[in-house]
Amino acid sequence: MAPLQHPRNRLTRQLIVCMAVYTHTYQFKLPRNTSALSGEAFINELLHGHPAPFFETFRMPITTFQDLCAWLRRKKLLVAQTRSRMSLEQVVGIFLWMVGHNMHSRDAQNHFQHSPSTITKVFHQVLDALLLLYSEFVRPPTDTVPGRIAQDWDKMRYFENMQGAIDGTHIEAQIPAELQVPFRNRKGILSQNVLAGCTLDMYFFYCLPGWEGSANDSRALEHAIVHDSPQLANRFYLADTGYALRKGILTPYKGVRYHLREQAKAAQQPKNKEELFNLRHAQLRNVIERIFGVFKKRFQILDKMPSYSFNVQVKLILVLVALHNCIRYRAHGVEDAIYAEADAKYEARIQQQPTERSGGGNQGGGMRGELAQSEDRSMVELRERMAIEMWGDYVIYMERRNRIFR
Repeated sequence: MAPLQHPRNRLTRQLIVCMAVYTHTYQFKLPRNTSALSGEAFINELLHGHPAPFFETFRMPITTFQDLCAWLRRKKLLVAQTRSRMSLEQVVGIFLWMVGHNMHSRDAQNHFQHSPSTITKVFHQVLDALLLLYSEFVRPPTDTVPGRIAQDWDKMRYFENMQGAIDGTHIEAQIPAELQVPFRNRKGILSQNVLAGCTLDMYFFYCLPGWEGSANDSRALEHAIVHDSPQLANRFYLADTGYALRKGILTPYKGVRYHLREQAKAAQQPKNKEELFNLRHAQLRNVIERIFGVFKKRFQILDKMPSYSFNVQVKLILVLVALHNCIRYRAHGVEDAIYAEADAKYEARIQQQPTERSGGGNQGGGMRGELAQSEDRSMVELRERMAIEMWGDYVIYMERRNRIFR
């Protein structure tokens, strides 16, 4: 046997090759995270700089960010992480940057100069810690008259006992191939159907994520009322005609126009009590559409959910709902630039729509009326009384107005 073909020589050559690969890979490799600006320095630069870059980066004001970090310290959360070389501010900043701009672990690795495993670990630790925000900042509505109604009392006083609006929205989901069928919604997109309620002051008071994209909103609402009755029972909320007119849920008249676009242009007036009721109902109920727009605009991870487990995707929605409320509470209701951006997008969509006829809403899921129950008689009578009183006042107002401008 030739010397080079001897088994011992082949083994020696293999060992030499392995040692060369190991040496090149682990002893002489080029460091990846070589930026002069570390993650800690980046955070400190933003914290002590102009407020605008900070807001653009983390989607919240500096003061709210500082309050959030102080809350985590008081709760003694993320203690293990802050004992390492990463500050609490950097840990929270990584999470907010990723959810605010839909960035993946590799993007955060380059931005904050940490390994992908560290970024992933930080993301999930912050997610679990912030889940406690939900119970503190997502609260049932108060019994006071909503400010939106008080400010426009003459037109909206008929809704003084109303506490908010309820609707569903679809958020893209990442689902394993063998489980995808029930999550594919009517548009063919994999999503989870999220039921939410908000006050007229644009605070979420309830959120139920996790329903399959093909599930209709009526099923989600039924589940919410049965299992979360302290938050939803004995109150009065607005919903569209995708839901049944049931105790506590006031829907518009079916098959009746409401002229949101025309009313805005002052080109069309209601012709009867049903149209007037639907118009006023829509003007108040649209707060839920607006809050969904702001919610998705602020947290752009909701546009295309990364490949997290479904349990993580559900938890993420609850955390972001709580963060929305936290930001709004800390701002005392003052709206930042994200509201204007979301409103502009919503108005552009409204302008492209034809005159609406009540009976539509969330277009992502299955047929919303499949589980519709018979209408609650007391709610039918309440709606009729409101519409009659509203129309009578409107007729008197129009007669007086016509006499003045005659």
